[in-house]
Amino acid sequence: MFIPSTEGCSTEDRWEVHRETICKLFLEEKKTLKEVRSIMALQNFHASEWKFESKLRDSWGLSKKLKKTDWPVIKHHLSKRARQNKRSEILLHGIRIPQHKVRKEVNRNRANAVHLQRVGSPILTNGVSIRTPPASPNLSIRALGKSSTASPGAIAKRPSYIKPPSPQIIPRSLLGVEFANNNGHVSYCGPSVQNQRQMTTQGLDYYATNFAALPSSQASQALSFSYVSQDGEILDGYEHMSTLSEVWLPIFLHNTPWHQFQEMATTLFGSRNLAWATYPLSAHLSGENLHPDERRQFLYALLPSAVRGTDFTPELGSMMQTLIPERTCGNLSLTIQRLLDPTKKCSVARIGELAVFLISNNILNSSSDRSEFVHWIMKYNAADFFRRLFQMKTPTVQAASIRLFESIARHGSASALQLLIDSGADTSILAGAKGFKFLEYAVWRGELDISRLLIEIGADVDPRSDVSPDSLDTPLIRAAMHHDIGMLRCLLNKGADPDYMHYLTGDTALSAAVREEAPDCIKALLKAGADVGKASIGQENVLDWTYLRSKTEIYRILLSSSRRAPTSLALEGIISAAKVGTPTLSQYPEGTTESNDCQTRLLEYSLCEAVRYPNHSIAVKPLLDLGVDPNTSVVFRSGRCIPLCIAAKRNDIDMASLLLQSGADIDKRGVLSAAAKDANCVEFVDFLVKHGANIKSYGAEALAAAVEGDNIAGIRLLLQSGADINEAKHQGCSAIQHAAKKGNLNTLEYLIREGANVNGPPCKHRGFTALHYAVQRCDISVVRLLLKAGAQVVPPPQAQVSKTLLEVCARSSYVSLKYLTTGTVSCQSDILKLLLDLGAQVTHPGIERGHVSWDSALSSAIRFCPDDYLVHRLLDFPGIDVNQIGNAPNTRSPIQAAAAVGRFDFVKELLARGANLNAPPGQKFGRTALQAACSTEFADIGLIMFLLGQKADVNAAAGPEGGVTAIQAAAIQGHIKVVLLLLDHGADVNANPSKEDGRMALDGAAEHGRLDMVQFLLNIRAKSCKAGETGYDGAIELAEMRRHYAVADVLRSHSKSRRG
Repeated sequence: MFIPSTEGCSTEDRWEVHRETICKLFLEEKKTLKEVRSIMALQNFHASEWKFESKLRDSWGLSKKLKKTDWPVIKHHLSKRARQNKRSEILLHGIRIPQHKVRKEVNRNRANAVHLQRVGSPILTNGVSIRTPPASPNLSIRALGKSSTASPGAIAKRPSYIKPPSPQIIPRSLLGVEFANNNGHVSYCGPSVQNQRQMTTQGLDYYATNFAALPSSQASQALSFSYVSQDGEILDGYEHMSTLSEVWLPIFLHNTPWHQFQEMATTLFGSRNLAWATYPLSAHLSGENLHPDERRQFLYALLPSAVRGTDFTPELGSMMQTLIPERTCGNLSLTIQRLLDPTKKCSVARIGELAVFLISNNILNSSSDRSEFVHWIMKYNAADFFRRLFQMKTPTVQAASIRLFESIARHGSASALQLLIDSGADTSILAGAKGFKFLEYAVWRGELDISRLLIEIGADVDPRSDVSPDSLDTPLIRAAMHHDIGMLRCLLNKGADPDYMHYLTGDTALSAAVREEAPDCIKALLKAGADVGKASIGQENVLDWTYLRSKTEIYRILLSSSRRAPTSLALEGIISAAKVGTPTLSQYPEGTTESNDCQTRLLEYSLCEAVRYPNHSIAVKPLLDLGVDPNTSVVFRSGRCIPLCIAAKRNDIDMASLLLQSGADIDKRGVLSAAAKDANCVEFVDFLVKHGANIKSYGAEALAAAVEGDNIAGIRLLLQSGADINEAKHQGCSAIQHAAKKGNLNTLEYLIREGANVNGPPCKHRGFTALHYAVQRCDISVVRLLLKAGAQVVPPPQAQVSKTLLEVCARSSYVSLKYLTTGTVSCQSDILKLLLDLGAQVTHPGIERGHVSWDSALSSAIRFCPDDYLVHRLLDFPGIDVNQIGNAPNTRSPIQAAAAVGRFDFVKELLARGANLNAPPGQKFGRTALQAACSTEFADIGLIMFLLGQKADVNAAAGPEGGVTAIQAAAIQGHIKVVLLLLDHGADVNANPSKEDGRMALDGAAEHGRLDMVQFLLNIRAKSCKAGETGYDGAIELAEMRRHYAVADVLRSHSKSRRG
């Protein structure tokens, strides 16, 4: 990922530099706040967790979820579009909200939506857009699963690498490789079900073994094997999807965990047909027949983002064929039809078997989706299903059990956990160091009953760094934060360490209990031996923290158990002595063991804290009289600060007068800005000005702070005092650029009236004009105000902008909605149309990119703009470069962007306009068009086949940082059919990974828990980046890091069998 240089930047500057990267990680890549923080820390950008949360939520307005009040408005617009016969999908910050969640939420708010219809057309909330779903190509797996044809001219002769030793093992007639001449075309006939049953395990083993024995140079060629017709002619089945589905799947998937699961079900329960459509497990379970609507809802819950449009069955069938290995092409489509056929009976167990595959392969990525499955199981009391399921000791069942345990621990259902335990689930995974993570989830959610069950099973109560290095809070810390005295005592009785300190936050259970003001928990921890001296909150020891905030009861409890030496110098001692008077204070340090430097630092710190807290302000004068420097600076959690700044933030003029009388420097940087930011501190600003504050040096910075705080009175005072309205010092931006960035119309109007230059030089830091910032906010009212004031849509050539307005606008629905505040409107399409109508350019002669991340306007519009008409306007723009690619993380050329979002129509149009199908991937997380198409959650087989047919490079190298080859991308997503298709076109399963943050196909599949994909890749001799003792050490480490223990076991088992 591209991380800009921040050398020499201030704290706020650093946040601005990294804003786009952090936004991309948090929104598009769906990283948690902890993960974002960890990634940024690796790039030498450090900030506390609360600072990240404050920036994302409060300063930038980022959110992954909609409020309850937003759904009635969305319901109103959906109904309106439905009446216009328009299909709809909802996007939040440019990211699609799954249809099942949309249905669930809008149905809850029907009454409110009706009320909205009566009062008028409501405005969509900030960040929400509605668009027509992209059209799907007229290709489907079901169609490909029938007979395929090829022109005789396209048939080439080639040797067959794999032949059975004897017709008695696997006759070619059983494989179905027969061709019949039909009007000059060669048609493929697949094997019958009867023939399929005759394909013995011995024969399958022979084929798999012989393939594994091939040299790697021949292995991929062997997948593109030839066929012998009845008249002896050698025919090529290279391009037929049916050959992949009906010949190679039985050979290379016969020993995958899913088929092992089915075969064991057959052995235990007597089912004869191994095809998934027959439900070998559920066929023997009697249960309530689900209503068709309930079946549909269950499938929605299993694949929430899979279903688009009204034609549910074909869509789901096609997607299932991409994800689930089937022995005969078309079985899954038939299965889905049966599931949703109201004339056919269907129990929870039948759909449950489908869920087992998806869960075991980590395809239900959201633990809430897995919880939905548990909810259904509990609702219909399918205990018999689980009892039979857990009788089968297979990797599929092991993997599914782990994921279900995790889901239960995360979302809370003690009865569900007890059901799994009573049904015979293997609970060894819940014990020891591995069980700690489940306990951590349960305590985090405050689930006392689940936590006790896990502790009884034997889960560790403290983390081990080699197993849980990413743990944020231990169960003991979390119990203290929740005031959960019962859980806290239970953990302490099991030996939890009361002084365990988190490696990143520095928190202990005692510091958490003090911060949350939980006296009972504090007493229990102290009784268990917690050390007061080791517990701190931020940079303050808990004793100092409670003393400064006058938490008298807690302070006394802590003081009674403190091990602090009587001769040590302490903050509370200094302030207490200062309150008595200067003589007492001057005598206090005598006899202490601290050095002079330490005493000086502690006295300076005490001064700042006394200024900070009004209840201790009486101690300020004695400290100053003792000679403590009034210009000292102390680092707080909010940053470095001096006493005068603290007084300014408190609007304490008397304190400021006292500090100035003692020699405080009024021109210290930040003093004037601290007062100007708060509209309630106008008198303090006036006080500073009258006492000689240097407006010439710090007026522009203070003006920017006043704009940030919407302090018009402060702005007026600063301008009257001589501040330059057009000076650009703070972050390199002028006042009007700061106002446009914030989007406050009143402040903007005032600045314009006072003569602010709307066409002033671009911000030195980002290369943005005021209009750039307004466009980035996606706020059309601000854009129109600036245009009315004369803002230039086409900056002059000498203006060194970093991006064109069209580039900013096209990406604004993804990046810039974080700026939106209550009352503004997201109008990306309207702004883009307005800019195009006014002659905005896609390029600029004076453009200076610098270190700013950027992407082409066309690429961003394809990915993020909901209006296809505007995308076509950009396509028709004179001189548009259909191959332009930016330098932002995750950047795409236009055709790569179209492939990434599955826009088959745009891909074809771009090719017709000369787009380079094999354009190299971008520097950071880049993808070629084929790699992008293979990287999607639910691959579009039709699009991938089209790209391959257009000669897309199947072995294009992975991008330098975080890149993937096409087969690596498909392996990571778990798309077995896509991998087969790529192999048939010559893909190298052991292609080199990206130079930085790269994965080989096997490593990527293992890291993401794709159980069956891992076994399939092992069958075709896939390698790991780090071989080690097992040959797959790298893949095993990645799997265990993500708690995919069943995957790690499969890798170890394969290693042993290979060596044996």
